[in-house]
Amino acid sequence: MLRGIVRRLGSLLPLVFASLLVADSASAQSWGARLVRALHGVGRTDLIADKNGKIPVSAVLPSGLAAESLGLKQFDNDTASMRLLPSEVIALAEQHPDVEISVGPGLRPLLDVSKSWTGAAAFSQQTGYEGTGVAVGIIDTGVDITHPDFRNADGTTRIKWLLQTGISSGKQPQLEKRYCTDFGLTCGIFSDKDINALLAIGQTGGTFDPTGHGTHVASIAAGNGGPSVNETPRYKGVAPKADLMIGALESFQDDAVSIATQFVFDRADDAKQPCVVNLSLGSDYGAHDGSDILGRRLAALVGDNKPGRAITVAAGNSGAIYVIDENDDEPWGIHTDARVYPHSDVTVPMYAPKSQGGRAFMWITFEPGDDVSVALEGPGGTWVGPVSPGSESASENGKNVAGIVNNKFKPGASLAPVTNGAVVVWSGEWEDDTEFKVRLSGSGTAQMWLTSTGDLALSSGVLFKRAKKQGTINVPASDPALLAVGCTLNRLAWPTVNGPNSPVALSFFGGDNDPKVDSTCYFSSTGPTPAGVPKPEISAPGAFVGAAMAKTADPRTTPGSLFDVPGCPDEIPNCYVLDDGHAITAGTSMSSPHVAGAIALLFEADPTLTQARVTHILQAGARYPQGKVPYEVQLGPGELNLLGALQAMGEEGSLPNDPDPEKSWFVLSSETARPDGSWPVWGTVELRRSNGDVARALDGTFLSLEVTNGVVLQPLRKVRHGMWRFSVAGEEGKNGQSMTVNVRYGGVSIGTKTIVIGNDSWSATEPVRAVGGCAIGPEQGVHNVSKSLVAILCTLSIAMARARRKKRRYTDAAGQ
Repeated sequence: MLRGIVRRLGSLLPLVFASLLVADSASAQSWGARLVRALHGVGRTDLIADKNGKIPVSAVLPSGLAAESLGLKQFDNDTASMRLLPSEVIALAEQHPDVEISVGPGLRPLLDVSKSWTGAAAFSQQTGYEGTGVAVGIIDTGVDITHPDFRNADGTTRIKWLLQTGISSGKQPQLEKRYCTDFGLTCGIFSDKDINALLAIGQTGGTFDPTGHGTHVASIAAGNGGPSVNETPRYKGVAPKADLMIGALESFQDDAVSIATQFVFDRADDAKQPCVVNLSLGSDYGAHDGSDILGRRLAALVGDNKPGRAITVAAGNSGAIYVIDENDDEPWGIHTDARVYPHSDVTVPMYAPKSQGGRAFMWITFEPGDDVSVALEGPGGTWVGPVSPGSESASENGKNVAGIVNNKFKPGASLAPVTNGAVVVWSGEWEDDTEFKVRLSGSGTAQMWLTSTGDLALSSGVLFKRAKKQGTINVPASDPALLAVGCTLNRLAWPTVNGPNSPVALSFFGGDNDPKVDSTCYFSSTGPTPAGVPKPEISAPGAFVGAAMAKTADPRTTPGSLFDVPGCPDEIPNCYVLDDGHAITAGTSMSSPHVAGAIALLFEADPTLTQARVTHILQAGARYPQGKVPYEVQLGPGELNLLGALQAMGEEGSLPNDPDPEKSWFVLSSETARPDGSWPVWGTVELRRSNGDVARALDGTFLSLEVTNGVVLQPLRKVRHGMWRFSVAGEEGKNGQSMTVNVRYGGVSIGTKTIVIGNDSWSATEPVRAVGGCAIGPEQGVHNVSKSLVAILCTLSIAMARARRKKRRYTDAAGQ
């Protein structure tokens, strides 16, 4: 397939690039500042600027340096933000090279029955908890304030506070100045009284949800089903009596996301309420190890010293693997890794669909001590580079532009000790099936992620060859302190607004022609992070969830909305719409608010819970899905189970509950191991009784761990009732062989797992498999639906479904 691409490229005229090399004196500046400088030199800072031509800047400040003296606004103890012109960013970096500046393409939204899987309905019935007195924050695209699911029985709003960027209301001028104007943002802030006044006169005050994403997410966490219009509400969220606080963002740059999150927590603190904030947002761009400024800011808002606070984040939908050529099962996706040896360059191929000004961003994370140069090759040869560590370069030729910043932390420097890494950015015009390559030379290990924007995002975007599901966890879900949520399959069929005789159903999903409910979603992003941190922390229903539909997203009146996608049969138009106020969609975006709602219920029971404690309670109470779990790394320790969490939350008792090995299980955080003790593979053991209850009051005496071709880094350690952890690594010199892990209780095995030992995707010998595609087909008693319907629900991208390429299919079993 690649030979064919190269032959087609041979007819193109070679591109001659003008190159800009930045002086060595600038190398002391942070990678963000150097990227702005490089792109400014070729006149293309529009690649990272907002609609007003300003660059959203987040910065880490050296000790003793005041943000205001730099023209920035202090966010917390050591970070600041502001929207700056490119020239202002460059001037700031020149005057203060020790200020760590971060810029980037920003995040994106990650696109009734579920309560039976999560145990939420039974939990509320048993305990009476429904989120009363707890705040649920939603940072998303917005919310339809008129929707009945966010109103009380008397029609008044359940939304206590709403911050909407992009508009100016004047309702709360002091708060608007504090959270927006001072940071160079425009926003309107509304209290519940302001919203009720608008509802009373039939207005929205400029608040809106342009895509319907935020409305859907908010109702999963805390919608009440609309008691003001429904006597028997059906589509109720997990915490229907919680108070809602909304951050409605027109774009998802780091500054806006962190400011909106801070706003929600501050309002909850003023009301003396525990608060959980949900972020169904993410990006493939970033270090993926918690060193990014957004992750650090969010992590600082929760922790052991901040009881009654938690943040849930969607794991991401980047775990899908593509097969581009039907005659070649080579896996393609957004993430891969490579081991680079001295005197031997490594070239990693990339596939790119047709572009008319699309933008591609690549983040490369190196390990401490690595020394790797980076170059980008495209049509006609080398576009930019090789760029050595500590340097940057940008090149342009007509409409094509490329830039590389290769950052290298120098021990002892005043710059914060961030991860070694490189940023590669390119944009332009090229034909379909174009091949690009990243060429690496030197010595080290590179973990790489791709993000595509503009028209490239209307299809698959740019993809790596020999891609991996593993390691696709999004930013900021990759932060070790945040609770990342993976996806499970909620349902296979649903009724539609067209009537009782018009249901639709899935008969083919993610390469599986026999899909089962309560299975993991093949597209769900997974860890571990580059540092080996297990991700996600838990999974929850996310595929085909019914929840609130904003008026602006009703496909019957608003073409191009979240629920307006091709694939419905002629006799059943708008087959994603359940009724006049609810609709179906899918993604980890829908999984994360389930967990946020669950935490709201736990906060009602105990408002002193911390982020770590509530995470351990949910994990210790998790259950193993009843459906298919082909890749346990996508699952985490298990799936959300509030009844189990209730058991894990309670007193342990004094009488041991002996576990049943057949009902117990353990999972590993990775499906490959390195022959390197600095990169651990974590194991989580879940012990259950014969009835499925959490096995409590155990000291681990009868629990044992056996490892072949590996070493134990951390022995079995109790975390919570019924949950233990351990870590292992591949044995040195066993590269290419397999490591076997066996956990026993009372001498009886609760499971054996075998994983490959290898340094990277290019040297490990794990099998590459590809099976089938993704489609909806006929089922007895339901209507036939075209394959493009599942394209949207399988890939979780409206635009991708509309532009689906005829040669592309999806696989659920390639790239470990």
